[in-house]
Amino acid sequence: MATRILPGYDMPLGSKIEMIIDRDGPASYTGGTSGTDIINASDLGIGGFETVDCTGLSNDGTTSAVATLINMSTSNDNIGNAVPTARIRYFVVATAAEVANAVNLSGKSFRFQIRGV
Repeated sequence: MATRILPGYDMPLGSKIEMIIDRDGPASYTGGTSGTDIINASDLGIGGFETVDCTGLSNDGTTSAVATLINMSTSNDNIGNAVPTARIRYFVVATAAEVANAVNLSGKSFRFQIRGV
């Protein structure tokens, strides 16, 4: 899964870092809440993610992506923690169903907006 940081990013935003990336889908998708398409903050040169948002559909318009921040705090004493990893799940636009396991998504590219530290 190739990940490309767009020209002009990463960009300081106060004490935060913002970047936009294009990321190709996996060659053999494994979905669900324990899926294997993971983005590591360290791979992008940052310490952690505060938010990872897919800004649209795949380059062919048939698939959407949703990012989940792994181990994001839910306790009131640790609100706003940055996390080191995000899990990406993919959905078929026409049916809203999750893409089936083992489907090749490597020909699709997705754009993500990331804010981190």
